[in-house]
Amino acid sequence: MPFIGLGCALMLLTYLFLYKRPTVLGIGFVLLFLGMIHSFAFSHPYLPPEGTYLIEARVSGELESRAEDGRIRAILADLKMVDEQGEVFTSKSAYWTFYPSKDKILPLEGQTINMISTLYHPMGRQNPYGFDFQLYLLQKGVGVGLSGAKDLKVDLDPATTIKNPWLTARKYLSSLYDDALAGKGELIKTMLLGDRSALADEVKQNFRDAGIAHVLAVSGLHVSILTLVFLFFLSFLGIPDKLRFGLIAVFLTLYCFLLGFNAPVFRSALMSLIILSGALCHQRSDPLTSLAAAFILILAIRPLDLFSAGFQLSFMAVLGIFTLGDQMQALYIRSRKLKRSNSLYNKLVYAFQITLAASIFTSPIVLSVFHHFSFAGILFSPFACLSVSVLMVYGLFILPFAVIWMPLAKILAIPLTFLITLFTSITRNVANLPLASIKTSAPGMFLILTMMFMLILCTRYIKIGFKRRKVLFSSALILMILLNITPKTDNVRYILFSSGNADAAVIEDGRSTYVIDTAEHGGDLSSYLLSKGRTIDQLFISHMHRDHIGGLKQLVEQGVQIKELVLPQDALQTNSADGSIEILKFALSREIPLRYVSKGDEFGSARVSIKVLWPIKDKIYPNMNPNHYSMTLSIDLNGISLLTAGDLTGEYEHYSAQIAQVLKLSHHGAKGSTLPDYLKTVSPQLALLSANSNRLPLASAVMSRLSEQSIPMWGTHSGRAIILTVKDNGESTIEHFHERGLQ
Repeated sequence: MPFIGLGCALMLLTYLFLYKRPTVLGIGFVLLFLGMIHSFAFSHPYLPPEGTYLIEARVSGELESRAEDGRIRAILADLKMVDEQGEVFTSKSAYWTFYPSKDKILPLEGQTINMISTLYHPMGRQNPYGFDFQLYLLQKGVGVGLSGAKDLKVDLDPATTIKNPWLTARKYLSSLYDDALAGKGELIKTMLLGDRSALADEVKQNFRDAGIAHVLAVSGLHVSILTLVFLFFLSFLGIPDKLRFGLIAVFLTLYCFLLGFNAPVFRSALMSLIILSGALCHQRSDPLTSLAAAFILILAIRPLDLFSAGFQLSFMAVLGIFTLGDQMQALYIRSRKLKRSNSLYNKLVYAFQITLAASIFTSPIVLSVFHHFSFAGILFSPFACLSVSVLMVYGLFILPFAVIWMPLAKILAIPLTFLITLFTSITRNVANLPLASIKTSAPGMFLILTMMFMLILCTRYIKIGFKRRKVLFSSALILMILLNITPKTDNVRYILFSSGNADAAVIEDGRSTYVIDTAEHGGDLSSYLLSKGRTIDQLFISHMHRDHIGGLKQLVEQGVQIKELVLPQDALQTNSADGSIEILKFALSREIPLRYVSKGDEFGSARVSIKVLWPIKDKIYPNMNPNHYSMTLSIDLNGISLLTAGDLTGEYEHYSAQIAQVLKLSHHGAKGSTLPDYLKTVSPQLALLSANSNRLPLASAVMSRLSEQSIPMWGTHSGRAIILTVKDNGESTIEHFHERGLQ
């Protein structure tokens, strides 16, 4: 279709040109379809077949260790891969994860490694409102993933080890700030070097709640400050304009290298150069034209950035400043009848107007991606931006002294340490204000388009009279209200999330929400609940294993409200040693109510009823395998019966065997569960399996039992969530998320 569209656009362009009509429309369509073809090529790179390979590659960048389980993540470059048949493949880069052995030497940046690893093709979004891992890697220029590091060998020969000078420089500068600021330079390193590794989680949360999280990511604000500082310095030296522009271009290029061509830094640097080019070269330039040029140029280089929230926020913020901010400033000048506008008071008003305009224009994206809006941030952002400017300039000021003589740098850094402490303290107080940040569900596409239409009507770039604007604005406002109050389809829904060899499911009945297990990582689950604006009435944890409770911590940290935690009787008396109890204690420290249940306990709402079938109090004893305790629930979904039992083993499943139309297979299809007699008693019409594709061979015995009884099976091994919908008229449907497109 993009090629057909390009052909039509070229014909339109030819027609407009021959008949001497404005060709802007034709050029626009040509660029649109060229961009679609260009982005399609980037999003569908050639991928070697999945399988086991002998790998030779170079480590690119630093290795990262995940705090929860110590798993190492890294990017490999210049890969040479040999499969089991001896065929050779190459790849420019790969995403590599493995669990390190204690006796093995971990590779460093630039070193060459040899190993045996499993190559896989990263999957896209697997769950509604979930994380698109494939797109994330493609935006980094990575197409394949590698898992494992069997027979890992690291080339330690210095002659063959290529050190990244920019990484070395970044580490050196980081150590200088650590020494000069006596270990309190985390905020300065974050703002200047993009290093947030040492920043406390509490500090990050305070900045988010205060509505100024953007100052923790090196982007347009930081690049603009550095550019203005460098521009002032060059002007002070009397450098000619065109040479000044060239030096700024060199400076920004070096800064991009220093930060590893981080996408936000690259975008901001390019945008700054395009916007500054006209002013520094004494050429008339239109802000929107410059912004559009930066938009096209960046997407020509990195087309998949279009789907990045950071890219969208950057351009929408600048667009808001150039349009709505421009209108606000014009109205303010007219209302005050100002002749001179450079007083301190007026500058503060302009700063607030710019912040407000940027916040308003980015609000649809913020609501969609982050599910909250900060009223405090609108008022606090001008102060925060000023504070960041002061801290960054001060940080740059002490840097040469730290290089030349550290004792003097430490003395000069004393006021900076005080300012950092003061800024973080004020931010913490703002974050703790009532209603500083409110959570909200993600707006729909039509609502976002209506909001953007209303915002554009408020700018000076629309050739429509004031009365017509009022009519259009009022109509759009009424439409937006109707979109919010119009009754939506209210069916009972059961969603079995795709979470690998883990479990997570959501049941919805109107505004009532029940969650059964959280998987090992709760990112997709929390994103879905926040996007839909849902709070959890009851969170059932089937048993104390990390692949069922691990995501609880992320749910709590992301701010998902949990009204009650439900655990099986004596769940804490098991011999679990995988950190599950620590995760539970973390949740309980946030004052979430906890309830233990056994057979006979019931929960429910208007169209959903949940009954506990297992454990039975007198059938369990301390220090059993946690799987033996696994909670079994009989669920009625508006007339459809569902039986789910976590990881319950065959030794105990007969205690909870009863007829059900849908059976969620125990223990990810393990052959020791869902035994023939149990399956015959339940007699399901449909079976659901929560497992990844690698698990299928282990589930072959259970799949054979299902086949013998002609029971169809749906599984998340396809990499997609399963959605069971039950309507009030008794009609039910089951679909994979990819087919349904729930968003």
